Amino acid sequence: MKKIKFFFGVLFFQVGFCIAQPKLEWPRVESIHKPWTRWWWQGSAVEKADIVWMLDELNSKGIGGVEITPIYGVKGEEKKFKSFLSRDWQDAILFTLKEAEKRYMGVDIANGTGWPFGGPWIKESDASKSLYLKRIVTQPSGNWKDSLTLKREGFVRVANQKPLTVSDVEQKLKTAASLQELAIDQLQYQEKLNPISLLAIDSIGNKLDWTTQLNNPSSLNVLSQGKWTLYAAYQGLHGKMVERAAPGGEGYAIDHFSLSATQNYLGAFDSIFNSPNYSYIRSFFNDSYEVDDARGQANFSNELFSFFKRKMGYALEMELPALFGFDSVQKNARVRYDYRMVIDEMILNNFTGTWTNWAHAKGKLTRNQSHGSPANTLDLYARVDIPETEGTELMRFKFASSAAHVSGKKIIAAEAATWLNENFTSSWAQVKKSVDRY
Repeated sequence: MKKIKFFFGVLFFQVGFCIAQPKLEWPRVESIHKPWTRWWWQGSAVEKADIVWMLDELNSKGIGGVEITPIYGVKGEEKKFKSFLSRDWQDAILFTLKEAEKRYMGVDIANGTGWPFGGPWIKESDASKSLYLKRIVTQPSGNWKDSLTLKREGFVRVANQKPLTVSDVEQKLKTAASLQELAIDQLQYQEKLNPISLLAIDSIGNKLDWTTQLNNPSSLNVLSQGKWTLYAAYQGLHGKMVERAAPGGEGYAIDHFSLSATQNYLGAFDSIFNSPNYSYIRSFFNDSYEVDDARGQANFSNELFSFFKRKMGYALEMELPALFGFDSVQKNARVRYDYRMVIDEMILNNFTGTWTNWAHAKGKLTRNQSHGSPANTLDLYARVDIPETEGTELMRFKFASSAAHVSGKKIIAAEAATWLNENFTSSWAQVKKSVDRY
């Protein structure tokens, strides 16, 4: 009887499987199943006939979608440039969306020009910043008060390798020289910075916060009595500009740690992308952090001290020695760890989360290259809809895919074949090798 029961059980399973087995068919091929391509609009000098020709070419070769990124223009074609976010530029985008939809091709669009986020509407208060420290040991007879200002030398770095000085920039901007031609990557003017925080420590280690007394000369006289060690903190513009910016997109890069800076930046797009005419856009794109590839670090924000106090329960201004490595090894490590935790949360919530929520409110996804950010890369990748990686390192490949896997993302992306070599010199063999590795 046991053998019979087993036989019928297997027979039933086999019959049931044969009856219920669905017909196997290839799934319908959507745009996301095909490779997409970055479409740099150089100077946004695109015309309708060019757009139609390019989409036809890409579609016929099996490309599923495009990512539109306005970028620097071609010298000699200035008359054809369309200023970023201008009416002409908007008309070109709307025409592209309609033509792409006809061909069942997807469209993503960069939430800016070049990289990173920034533009001409970014004021200094919203631009990326650096934190500096001056350590002063006072003497009763010394003239240490003159040292409370920090003189910062100016410099300029360009993307076109042409020699340029700060004075050249100042003169050219006065004469309305094209920012396209200057190709400024980072700019700091020579200036004298005043302290935003002043910590005084006496000879036995007592700490006094003299920040509120900075504008009171008589109170500073107290520090002339005895020996004190002063830690003065300063903030200055980091000076990172939008790299390879399109016409109309030149300006300071934003402070990625600041909620107000992110909101003010995105506000420039609201009047355009709130329109249902742009509903065919799949997602907004951010081409990586890429602020600290410039000189120095963008490591400060107007909101840092107050955010730090709320998060960690103590004032970072009172721990400047440890933050800059002048305390014990253990104390230095603990304060720096807390600082990095706060910076992590600020960029995760104030920038990445705010940007993603902004896009979702418009019915759009976010596609983000999170690597390079001074934060937990996996958290940043998981906070966006389509994590995207790039490069040649296998570990970096896994950052995007691992974050997508554990956070349930259905799509990941890779900038797999951009700038493998200098422009127009990459071979198909290089492209195949890169794609195979991904």
